[in-house]
Amino acid sequence: MPLSVYGWTKLLGDMLVRRIDPGALIVRTSVLFGRSGAARKTFSEELLSGTVKEVHVDSWRNATSLSWFASTLLRLSGTDASGVLILCSRESHSRAAFAEMLLRAHGRQDFPIPGYRPAGVPSDLTMSPGRAGLLLGERIPGLEESIAMEMERG
Repeated sequence: MPLSVYGWTKLLGDMLVRRIDPGALIVRTSVLFGRSGAARKTFSEELLSGTVKEVHVDSWRNATSLSWFASTLLRLSGTDASGVLILCSRESHSRAAFAEMLLRAHGRQDFPIPGYRPAGVPSDLTMSPGRAGLLLGERIPGLEESIAMEMERG
C-alpha cells in the first residue's frame, strides 16, 4: 500500500499501463549506483568525487548496480515476462552504510560521513526482488557483489 502521494502516482501509473497492455512488464528498482555517463552524476559518483558532505542515516534502500540492472533489463526484454517486477539488490542498507561500503571498497578511509535524518522521507523503503530471482533463475546480487561489478566496469 503506498505511503505517500509519490507512491500513489506510481501505483496509478502501473494500473494505467496494465489497462493499456495487460501483458506489459513493469520494472521497479531502488537506488541505482555506478557510472552513468549522464550529465547529472549518480550519488555514488558524487560520493567518490568527495562532493557528498552528509548522508541519510535512517533511510533504508536497496542500492542496485546500474550495470547489472541495465544488462538484466536487456535479458528480460527477450522473455514473455509480464506484471510488476522488482529488480534491485537483494539487500537493503542505510545510505550511510552504503557510503561506507563503497568508500571502503575503493580503499578510502574518509568515513564516517556526518549523517542526518531526512524529514518527510519514509525510513524503510526496502524492496524484495524474490520474483526476479525466480524468473531469472539466479541469485540476485547483494551490495558487496554489486559494488565489485561496478568497480570492474571502471
